[in-house]
Amino acid sequence: MKRAIEFLLENRWLVFAALLALVVGGITVMLELPLEAFPDLTNNQVVVTVQCPGMSPVEVEQLVTFPIETSMMGMSTWRWSP
Repeated sequence: MKRAIEFLLENRWLVFAALLALVVGGITVMLELPLEAFPDLTNNQVVVTVQCPGMSPVEVEQLVTFPIETSMMGMSTWRWSP
């Protein structure tokens, strides 16, 4: 370990060149990083609109809308672009 430290202290230009190469490589990778690498933190929402003539809003919520929302909770998300 002592020999390695002495070598690096004697060859400071080598340490500086390695540091410069790491910084340049890091900046290059950072500039080429696509935006998709960052996670999408927005919550996914689905709007369910139901018309059931002759049923009260509570019945529609309990018998139609809630079962649809519950069954869709486990689905994977996808994006549709028109």
